[in-house]
Amino acid sequence: MKKLILAVRSKGCANCIATIVPHLFRINGVKGVRVKGRIVEVVLEDGASPDLVVGDDTVRSYYEILDWRVVELGDSVNVSSSRYQLVAK
Repeated sequence: MKKLILAVRSKGCANCIATIVPHLFRINGVKGVRVKGRIVEVVLEDGASPDLVVGDDTVRSYYEILDWRVVELGDSVNVSSSRYQLVAK
């Protein structure tokens, strides 16, 4: 698994970053999402490309992606519902 870390700004409401969550869960390969202020962490399944998130038309139409990076998580990482909103398998 890998974690995509996005620094974003809403194009509408300045405090509406958390509304990105349902948009992200519509993208194939998104396993979990966590919003911390203007930072959005997206856990991706193995083989899922970060470009699917960064280049998504819906995400781009509502949010400006200021910066992004990918962190490899490895197989032993437990993505728990206490830290992330999870998508049902």
